[in-house]
Amino acid sequence: MNKQDKWPAQLVRFIFTFRYLLCILFVTAILFFGVFLCFYKQWRFKDAAQVCTGFSLLMTLFFAMLNYEFATSKSKQDHQSIRELTTFNTANEWHKSPLNDYQKESIRFEKRFIESKEIRTATDFEEFINDPDNLLFKESLKGILNHFECVAIGTYNGQIDIDFIRKFYKSIFKVYYTDYLFYINSLRIAKNNEDIWINFTNLAEAWHEGVKQNVANHIIKSTIIP
Repeated sequence: MNKQDKWPAQLVRFIFTFRYLLCILFVTAILFFGVFLCFYKQWRFKDAAQVCTGFSLLMTLFFAMLNYEFATSKSKQDHQSIRELTTFNTANEWHKSPLNDYQKESIRFEKRFIESKEIRTATDFEEFINDPDNLLFKESLKGILNHFECVAIGTYNGQIDIDFIRKFYKSIFKVYYTDYLFYINSLRIAKNNEDIWINFTNLAEAWHEGVKQNVANHIIKSTIIP
C-alpha cells in the first residue's frame, strides 16, 4: 500500500481485498446469532429470522457501498494512469517523427532566412514563408505550433499533467513564443481570428511572467526579426 494514502482508503482496499472471506464470516456470525436467539434466548423462529434478515440487509448495503467506493477509487486511479501515460507520450512526441523532422526543416529554413538579410522585418518574413519554394518551412512551423496548441489544450483540460509538461516544454515554449509571436499576431490579423494558437500563447505567458510585454518592448528579441 502507498504510505501516502489516508487510512480510510487503506481500510477500504483491505476490506475489498478480503471481501469474500469477510462476507462468509458475517453470514456465519448472523447464523450463529440466530441460533443463539432461538435456542438460548427462547425467541420464536419468526422473530429471530427477522432480526437476522435485518443484519443481512445491513451487510448487503455495506458491501454495496464498498463496491461503489472501490469502483470510484479505481476509476480515479485509472484516470490518473491514463493522464500520466498521455503526458509522457505527448512529451515524447517532440523527439519523434514528424515533429523531429519539422524542427530540422524549420531550423534549416530559419538559417536561410537569417543569412538572407542583416536587417529583417515581419514583411520580409511573410514574403519568405509564403514563397512556394518554402512551403515545407511553412508546413513545418505550422505543425510545431499546432503541437504546442494541442499540448496547451490538454493541459488546460486536465488531460495532461501540468507540472511534468511545464518542466519539459517551458523553455521550448519561450523560444518559439519569442521568435514567432510576430508571425502569430500577423496571422490573427490577416484571418481576423484572435484564437489562432491562443492556448499556446496563453500558456507560454502564464509560464513566463511578463514575456508578452518584454517581447513587445524588444527587451526579449526574436532571432528571426531582431
